[in-house]
Amino acid sequence: MGYKLDTVVWEITLKCQLDCLHCGSKADLSKRPNELSTEEALALIEQLSDLQCRRIVISGGEPFLRQDWPILAQRIMDLGIILGFITNGFSIGDKEIDILLRIKPNAVSFSIDGKNSETHDYFRGRKGVFDHVT
Repeated sequence: MGYKLDTVVWEITLKCQLDCLHCGSKADLSKRPNELSTEEALALIEQLSDLQCRRIVISGGEPFLRQDWPILAQRIMDLGIILGFITNGFSIGDKEIDILLRIKPNAVSFSIDGKNSETHDYFRGRKGVFDHVT
């Protein structure tokens, strides 16, 4: 029995509006010229499907800052791959919720770094994040 690809956690962008103390990706709002184009990202999704990948978890940076995330998410779902998201939650508004409700991912995970705004906002490097997410 050979190795079978089960789950991919994919940082679709390193763009992020927060300045988290623990960020290992060095995400920020600067433009990243080497990020995949929409066409390249869709091709990667096809390749992952060909490898029989069972689940793709989209993260970042902040995945909802990438303008084409709905296109990528829909393609993942169309191929029958389980879809999840990991987000800081700060970029989610009514528009994103409407799209998520239409696409119906398996999970949307919000990162919370403390039991209150003082702790969470300190780790996230921006005031008001905890209140927005919770």
